[in-house]
Amino acid sequence: MVAMRDGAVWVLVAFLCFLAGCAFFSDFGLRRQRTEPEITLRLTEQDRTVELSFEDYVAGVVAAEMDTDWPREALGAQAILARTYAWRKMQEGGEHERYGTDASDDVTSFQAYDMARVNDRVREAVEDTRGEILVHDGQPALTWFHAASGGLTCDPEEGLEYTNAEKPYYRTVQEPEGAQLRFWEETFAEDEIASALHDMGYDISSIDEMTVQERGPSGRAVRLRVNETSVSAPSFRVSLDSDRLKSTMLKTVEVSDDGSVQFSGVGHGHGVGLSQEGARALADEGRSAEDIIRYYYTDIDIMQIWP
Repeated sequence: MVAMRDGAVWVLVAFLCFLAGCAFFSDFGLRRQRTEPEITLRLTEQDRTVELSFEDYVAGVVAAEMDTDWPREALGAQAILARTYAWRKMQEGGEHERYGTDASDDVTSFQAYDMARVNDRVREAVEDTRGEILVHDGQPALTWFHAASGGLTCDPEEGLEYTNAEKPYYRTVQEPEGAQLRFWEETFAEDEIASALHDMGYDISSIDEMTVQERGPSGRAVRLRVNETSVSAPSFRVSLDSDRLKSTMLKTVEVSDDGSVQFSGVGHGHGVGLSQEGARALADEGRSAEDIIRYYYTDIDIMQIWP
């Protein structure tokens, strides 16, 4: 047999692999799929399971997570994140332990999903980014996102109390011009505060004082002092009601004589990763979906895992 140079060997291997129809490994260590996968999805409120293509599933997630009339490139960025999240979760077992399926519309464990909201713009955005996922160090990234940062995003430790080492691609960035900050105010009754604290393991029934004890680099509250007790601000927000206590980017915290607490702040969500308001503003500037992703994440690659 005639000896071949290394380069020729790899060309031949790739060619034979192509002829055989096999999946080819990318530089990222992820296996490229020959075809788009089909997945099983549990629709929890309807109490039924459906089978659909992966990209149809992504369209339903994008429609549930973002305003479907927003710019196509913003929707495309959301599609990349939704696809990455689902692909990573499915490699870890998906929803088989809970529902016996690959995915579900249970937002406590997977992603929101609403096929009824899908329009042509969503479908085009999903098709534009078909098969694309966010990759770091050879693996699908953790793709957190939120509605509005209030001006400045934060890292997972500050916004989510996530201390795992796997977070190097997250960074603090200033929102682009044109992103809505979303100022808000909300008042909670004393018993609502006490119930949330009880669920966190604290026996505090009377609220005499509440202040921001510590803030993180972006200005978000990371610790609150309730009377004489220090509590985690991100955990308290989730325990209380994260739809009403919209962020930990708190401006004021005021306790009334009846023990009720009025909060004011800016932003909506935990502040980690992509800001949907920022994505909309960047798309309005003419940025592509891939540009938007790279604005919020660093040290990542975008890989197409199926054609």
